[in-house]
Amino acid sequence: MITPYLGYKTMLFITVDFTDSEVESFKENRKEKDKLFTYNKYEKEFDTRWIGEACEVAFKSLLEKYNIPFVYHVKKTALDDRDFTIDDYEIDVKSYSTSYYPQSYYGCNISNNQWKVLDTSVVNLFVFSAFLLTTRSVLLLGVITKKRFQETAKFYAPGTIRGKMTIQWGNWEIPISELESIEEFLGI
Repeated sequence: MITPYLGYKTMLFITVDFTDSEVESFKENRKEKDKLFTYNKYEKEFDTRWIGEACEVAFKSLLEKYNIPFVYHVKKTALDDRDFTIDDYEIDVKSYSTSYYPQSYYGCNISNNQWKVLDTSVVNLFVFSAFLLTTRSVLLLGVITKKRFQETAKFYAPGTIRGKMTIQWGNWEIPISELESIEEFLGI
C-alpha cells in the first residue's frame, strides 16, 4: 500500500508497506544472487542485502501507480549498472535499513567503494530510500542528480564517529533535506 508519511517538519515521504511473506521473498531472492556476488561483506554479515530489492520494488510500485513509463533493469545473474530508466534519467535506488523514522538532518550516503563504480557508470540520478524494520515499510525519501550529489556531498573517512555510529568505510553523505521530493521529480 502506498501512503504519505509526514516526516520531520514538512517533509513528505512516500511509504510502501510489505507483508512478512514479501519480505521473506526478498530475502530468498538475495540469497540466490549472493551465491554469484559476495562483494559486500558488511551487508552480508547483517543480512540486509535484500533491503535494496525491497526499495526498488517500492519505487517501481509508485511508478506503476501513476502510470509513469520506465524500464526496470533487474538482472538475476549479473551486477546491475542502474535500476531504472525514466526518460533521460538512469536511476540507482540507494537504500538502507533503520528502526527510526528519518529526520531531515539524517544522512543519505554512498560508500566510497560504491562511489568509485558509480562515478564512471551511466547512472545520473539517485533515489534515496529507507526500509523501516519495525513496520516492514519503505520510505522513499527523495531524489538528487549525481552531479549535484558530487558537488554537495561531504566525505567521512573510515573511523569517523557520526552520532552513535563509527564509519566502517569512507562515505559520501548529504542530509535528507538536500533531496528533491519524489513528487516534484515525477510530477505527481
